[in-house]
Amino acid sequence: MTSTVNNRLLFGSRSGFVTMVNIDDVVNPVKHFDNLTSSVSTVVAHPDAPIALACSQSDHDSIRMIHLEANGFVYQNFPGANSKLGRVTAVAFGSSKTGSMAVGNEHGHVKLWKMTDLASSVDPRHFI
Repeated sequence: MTSTVNNRLLFGSRSGFVTMVNIDDVVNPVKHFDNLTSSVSTVVAHPDAPIALACSQSDHDSIRMIHLEANGFVYQNFPGANSKLGRVTAVAFGSSKTGSMAVGNEHGHVKLWKMTDLASSVDPRHFI
């Protein structure tokens, strides 16, 4: 449950925290995100954009999108109140060219999002 992007390392914990550190200074965390309430099972960073997804298989709809620039923040309006994702078991990003993101659940269903202009804007209002 680790991922790297832009010289930053992300890792999740059993307590639901996602920690972001600089690769050259792993002793001093840049930021702790405490937005998940159960064990983090997956952390995936986008290959080209400063965003990551963290999820827990323990709870329904337990997924958060993290913006990694500066000190980072968690988007409060993703995935949305009516997402009904179930227990998230897999997440993946497509390339910046496709602007896609996939979220799979315990029942084998995959929800796809297309993000417009992913390279320059990761505002969840751009999800279609």
